[in-house]
Formats: sequence, C-alpha cells, structure tokens
Amino acid sequence: MQKRSNPKPQGVSSHAMLVLLAALLGWLYTVAPVTQLADSRYTLLASHAALHHQTLLLDAYELPQGPYQLDVVNGHTVSHYPPGTPLLTVPLLAWRESLGESVLGPSGRYAPWLEERVQHSIAAILTAVTVLLIGLLARTWLPLPWTLGVMVVVGLGSPLLSTASRALWSHTWGVLVLTLLLLHLRRLGLGRPVSPVLLGSLGALLYLIRPSFSLAVAATGLYLLDHVRRTTPRPWHLLVFQPLPLRFGLTVLAWLAPFWLWSYSIWGHPLPAYYRHPLGNPAFLQALAGNLASPQRGLLLYCAWLVPVGVLLTRYRATLPQPRLVVMALGYALVHWVLISANPMWTGGGSYGPRLLTDLVPIFALLLIVALAAWRTARATQPPQPWMPTALGVSTLLALALHVDGAWNTETWRWHTWPHPESEFARMWNWERAEFLAGLWQPIAPYQPGTRLAFTEQGGVQPYLLRGWANPEAGATWTMAQEASIQLALPRVAQARTLTLEMAPFLGRPPQPQQVAVAVNGVHVGDLVVAKRDRYSLPVPADVAMESDWRIDLHLARPQRPDEAGLGTDNRLLGLSVLALEIR
Repeated sequence: MQKRSNPKPQGVSSHAMLVLLAALLGWLYTVAPVTQLADSRYTLLASHAALHHQTLLLDAYELPQGPYQLDVVNGHTVSHYPPGTPLLTVPLLAWRESLGESVLGPSGRYAPWLEERVQHSIAAILTAVTVLLIGLLARTWLPLPWTLGVMVVVGLGSPLLSTASRALWSHTWGVLVLTLLLLHLRRLGLGRPVSPVLLGSLGALLYLIRPSFSLAVAATGLYLLDHVRRTTPRPWHLLVFQPLPLRFGLTVLAWLAPFWLWSYSIWGHPLPAYYRHPLGNPAFLQALAGNLASPQRGLLLYCAWLVPVGVLLTRYRATLPQPRLVVMALGYALVHWVLISANPMWTGGGSYGPRLLTDLVPIFALLLIVALAAWRTARATQPPQPWMPTALGVSTLLALALHVDGAWNTETWRWHTWPHPESEFARMWNWERAEFLAGLWQPIAPYQPGTRLAFTEQGGVQPYLLRGWANPEAGATWTMAQEASIQLALPRVAQARTLTLEMAPFLGRPPQPQQVAVAVNGVHVGDLVVAKRDRYSLPVPADVAMESDWRIDLHLARPQRPDEAGLGTDNRLLGLSVLALEIR
C-alpha cells in the first residue's frame, strides 16, 4: 500500500498569503508621498516625553507658542489631542530610535520634519496591520480569494489609504483597535466564549484614542446585553448584573479611572479640553448630506462600493451571517454619522475625503464581508445577477482612484490651504474645484498677451496656478514641489511667442543656482539657470504657440526644504520665487 503524504495545512498557506498582501499594501503606504502632519503634530513628541521622561507633559522641550495642537494649562504644555495614540506608540518610537531615527534634531531640539518621516513610517505599518486583521475577520466567512479581494478594496479604496496611513491621526490606532474588538466580538455569534476583560480593555483604549469611539464602547455593551438577554431571559435593568456585561463595564471603568485622575491633575476637570468640545451645528442637515454625498467629504463617493454592499445587505438580509452583529454595526455607523454631523467642524478641517468617517472603516469592512458571504451562498440557489459584479467593480475602481489620488497627489492635501471665493461650507459642494481634482484639472483662465501677470496676493494669479505652488504672498509666489505648472488661455496666433518669467532662486545650503527645465504643452522649450532675481526669457516655437490653451511646466533640479537645510522652520519644498509672467 502506498503511503499517503501529509499535506501542508491550508491555514498556514492562507495566513501567509494574508501577511504577504498586507506587507505589499504596507509598502505602498510607505512609498505614497503625501504626508499629513496636521492634528498629529507633536504626537511623537508626547511619545518621546513618555518614553524618556515618564510624562505626557512637554515642558522639557523648546516649543513655539500658539499652535492649536498644544494646550498651555497652569504653566504646563501638553498635547491638545487624546493621550491614547502617544501612549500606544511609545514601543514603536523606541524601536525607530533603535534604528537611528528620532523626533529630535542633532541639536536636541524638536524637528517637525523628522517627526513627519517617523510618523509616516509608523502609520504605514499600523495601517497594514489593520488590513491584515480585516483579512483575518474576512476568513471567518469567506474563502481565500474573496478575502484577498476584501483586503484590496478596504486597504486601497477607503480612508485607510488616504488618511490613516499618511500620519498618526487618532484614527490610525483607532481603526486597528476597533478591528481587534470586532474580531473578538464575532466569537459570540460563532458560539465561542469571549473575554469581557479583553473587550473592556479594547473599549477603554478606543476611548483614550478618540472620544467619538465612546459609541463603539456603548455598542459593544448593548451587544453583550442583548446576548445575555437571549441566553438568560431577564428584565433589561437586571442584565447589567450578569457576569459578562458587568465585567465588561467594570473593566472599562478600571481603565478610565486613572485617565480621569490624570486629566483632573492637569485641566482641573475629569476630561481634557478636547473631550469637551461642544456639539450643536446650525448647518446640521447640510452636514448630514455633505458627509454622504458632497464632492469633498461624501462617503458614498469616496467609498462608492458601499452602495452595492447596501443592496446586497438588503436583498439577502434573511441569510446574513451573524445578523445581530450586523445590526449592531449598522446602528453604530448611523449614530456616528449623526454625531460628526452635529459637530460644527463637520468638514474635518485640513483633511482629504471623509476623514471623520475613517473610524467606521472596520465597520464598513464587516458589512462588506457579510454581504459577500450572503451573496456567495445565495448564488448556488438563485439566478445569477450579472449587474452585481459590474457594480462592485466600477464602484471599487472609483474608490481606488480617489484614495490613490489622495495619497499620491500632493495638491489634494494643499487644497484646503488655498483661499476660495466661497465660504468653507459652500466649497464642500463645489464640484468644479473638487478636492480630488486639485492639480489635475481646473477651469482655464484667459490671459491677454503683453500683460504682466503679477504672482502676488493682489495680482490675481491664483486661477492660473495648477499645481506645485504655495499660496501667493505679498511680493511673489514660491514653487513648492519638484514641478510647478501654470495654465492659461491665449488667443490663437501662427507665430512664435516669447515667454518671460521674473524669478529669484532659493539657493539652499550649500548655495547653488536653481536649474529649471521649461516645457509648454509637454514640449521642452529651454533650460534656465536661475542664480539671482532677474527676468528670464525663452522663445516658444510657433507650432506650440498657436495652441490656445497653454500649460507651462517648470521642472526644478534641486528644490530644498529650509528646515532640513538648517535655514529656519519653513517646511515647504522651495525652489523659485516667481514675481511675474509675461507672454508676447
């Protein structure tokens, strides 16, 4: 008799594939160039203080006065944002420091550009781990190929790419911990025991990371109460004394008691200032609609795959796996949407896409997973629906395009800093100048040849600046990238023109002239060496000049960040200061 070989367990290869895909996504998160050191500035400095000084106070560092990310309370400087992210990141910061990275420069002073680099690398790792955990959640109900598809959709077609992986927003740790909570909570529906201490610890951590995660804590508690009610029928007011919900609640309180004491010792209040932001949005209904459908923040645009998922959930609601967990997830998502819409700052400040809904990505992943599982089961007994794969595919491609744009196109991040003619709330609905179109398309403004176009605040230059520019200043406008582009509409002529730019260089350290390659509509028209403030002219061939729409690209050989060169605190990538343009 031939001896049968012992095949390699399927689980090993399955988990290896999940890890490999998560690693690939982590690499993509790392190489994507957009970083978002906004609210998260000083987060790693707080981690540094906890690691080296055993405190979250930042008194030991020389810091500027007035940044919105810092609070000065009773003579002490502390981060305005919740303590969960800095504390959880301490081990990762210690690891990065062992590799020679730090948030302090050679002089021992805080260096924002160094924090930006370290934050980006840590955020990429944490987000990749979140995607891996979502893959493990999907394997509960889906085969390996479907699970890998879920990881790609959620990893690249959601704010995990365009927000969580860009910097250490509080969302970055929050979505990871929430996914862990869902992984453990699903055990109840599978008939397996759960640890109320673990669930309570994860819930408390979520609250320490971001106060809006208190909704997740409440949803978990209600889900546990409902589970106990179904297994031990009793009045609702007595269910809290059952071991499972009681231990969960006591664990949450045990974690939060030191937090409240710490807060009281600094702010004189059980909650830090950030946890006490008032609600009450006079534009509440507009915010509700904007968070769903506006071009800048609309969830159903940026995560368009949720639309066919909603159809699947509705159509197969009778055969969904773990329907009570699905109801809990839907209720949590609904209340979170209402809560952030009730916030006067529902636009999310400096952010890309539906940042304030990033916290719900694990919930959306769960809904996607159970919808696919129900659809896969129903396909065996119901007629095929060819429109559903098409709808999922098209909506997923749209989501991927938007979030890849947010991670690779730096103009999307600069969009919120540009002055706009309308109010902040009105521009949330401006499709013509949508955030995801920044640097890619905008209406072409007319230009009259022979006119000196001043690159100043009052010079009216902004409609001509397509990408790679800082905001116009009093005397000039700086380029702020390796390539800067200008867009104009000119009358047609069948003759050569002369392009003149009045410019001055950022010489950097060591001081070197700026070398600039100039192209018009993709045709190289000349090279310039900008060594001083002067007028620099180039002829534009007639076959190019006769085109009515011009796009002028300036490619710089060596722009520099002044802060990295030790020339101040300016973190822009400067190359040229352009004072004026003239075409004759």
